[in-house]
Amino acid sequence: MDAAPRYYGIAANATPEARCFAEWLESELARQNTKQA
Repeated sequence: MDAAPRYYGIAANATPEARCFAEWLESELARQNTKQA
């Protein structure tokens, strides 16, 4: 995986909790976008 920041400005060295939340947030937004389409 790319080590560069990916999720809404959360850095690659963020805590596991922060990265987990960012991944959940991204998937949740993607799910909503799919539902609206």
